[in-house]
Amino acid sequence: KYRRALEIKPNFNLAWVGLSGVYAFEGRLSELKELYADAISRGVYDVEIPLNYANALMQVKKWKMAGELYESALSFEPQNTKTMINLGVWYERLGDKEEAADNYRKGIEIDPAAVKPTYNLVLLLIRQDQLDAAHELVNEIPEKLKRDERLLKARYELVVKLVNEAKDFSKAAD
Repeated sequence: KYRRALEIKPNFNLAWVGLSGVYAFEGRLSELKELYADAISRGVYDVEIPLNYANALMQVKKWKMAGELYESALSFEPQNTKTMINLGVWYERLGDKEEAADNYRKGIEIDPAAVKPTYNLVLLLIRQDQLDAAHELVNEIPEKLKRDERLLKARYELVVKLVNEAKDFSKAAD
């Protein structure tokens, strides 16, 4: 359907994005690469196309190329929360926790109501044993977000970690 839509209207962004999503989901990297190049050559600029391509590359651990595409996505739309989240995940996978946290924070700055960057940042802080910072961030979450399932899960993980540490501390004191 997307191919047919592009035959009818070659610069139809939604068809380009949809097709890139299908190729990414199916892991069709060579077709995705061609699609990306074709979209650029036709002047179709939509942040979702390089994001879909980069996410597919992440699945097969092609880190360098994925990072280049995430950076390319920033040139399409510098204030895109989804790009910041993906860059955060990319930096986490590379082991650069500081840069990952910075990107999650940028995502939160761009869209304070976005759940995913807050969730990712809380979990990153928990994994780094920065429990005070995670606790502070969880307490700052606006009331409407506190009902979000992912953030509730992050809060639960924080509580479990704090309880376990308290138990360990108690045992050590005995």
